[in-house]
Amino acid sequence: MNEKEKDSDTRIYALDGLRGLAALAVVAYHYTGGTLRQLLPGAQFVTLFFILSGLVLSIVPLRVGIDTYNWPRYQLRRIARLAIPTCTAIGICCIVSTIAMHMGWKAEEYANAFSTSSPSAWLHNLLTQLDMLSMTTAGTRVDGSTLAMADLPSWSMCWELLFSLALPVYVIIATDMRFVAPIALACVLLSEWTPLRHMAMFALGVALAKRLTDNGRETMRDVVAVPLALCGIVLVCQSGFGLLPGIVAQPLAVCGCLILVVVALTCNVVSDLLSTPPVRWLGRISFSLYLTHLPVRDWIVPYIPVQGLLRPMVLFALCLLVAEAFYLAVERPATRLSRKLGKVKREA
Repeated sequence: MNEKEKDSDTRIYALDGLRGLAALAVVAYHYTGGTLRQLLPGAQFVTLFFILSGLVLSIVPLRVGIDTYNWPRYQLRRIARLAIPTCTAIGICCIVSTIAMHMGWKAEEYANAFSTSSPSAWLHNLLTQLDMLSMTTAGTRVDGSTLAMADLPSWSMCWELLFSLALPVYVIIATDMRFVAPIALACVLLSEWTPLRHMAMFALGVALAKRLTDNGRETMRDVVAVPLALCGIVLVCQSGFGLLPGIVAQPLAVCGCLILVVVALTCNVVSDLLSTPPVRWLGRISFSLYLTHLPVRDWIVPYIPVQGLLRPMVLFALCLLVAEAFYLAVERPATRLSRKLGKVKREA
């Protein structure tokens, strides 16, 4: 059996669909305002991404066994898979920003980084933008300083990369069920504590992966799955309205994300809908969509001549087209390269 067949055997397409819808919700959050923006809290969908990453990345090593899993091959593949699309998106944004600044575009937050005439200063600013491991949240660095990011969504790649490197530790902990339940509970309760918040979300996904590998994919009755999914959506969306203090709203939103992942992980009518071709396509381009939607908004939207209700429709269509183009030109080749690098490492 080849690698593609193995992937298709273990892949749960509903999780791809859920990731795609979450990416579309992030786009809507950044493209809209008012009540709709409150209804789609972007930060909570990033939390959902982290839980899904923890789940998907840990399934195979939990099934194979930590002692027999090829960790060097995995690390090499994962770094290439994350870094190439992210660095490409940031590089394109920096180049376009520089050209626009020299053509008279006014943006004080980017002026120091992209209007400089010194090549060495520009290169330094570019490398600063590419330093994924220095970001803690959007625009904030480890040392407490702030950075006008050329591609704002790239901040979360710091945590994706850190988790990917630390995955063996997560898997070791998950193999002993005595630790899984209390750690999962602590992750939810500490979800408002920023220093542990993001890495804790990955742990929730690993805990779900452990249950999946122990029990297999379970079935959930439709009369339970549909109300449960609606409950998860409500719990996620409530955090955008500020009705509850953050120390309460954030754990509830995390619980909502967990509920949505559990529903997608089991067999039911909701997971069937998430596995339909259009939603799976959104999942396929979700990473590219996440990386490119803000540059599309900032650089292309002002020049769209359409007004009224048709304007957001054109905007979303354009956003999806750019994401598909980026996927075909950058993300898919990066995925293929990561597989080749993994094979080279294994054969060496």
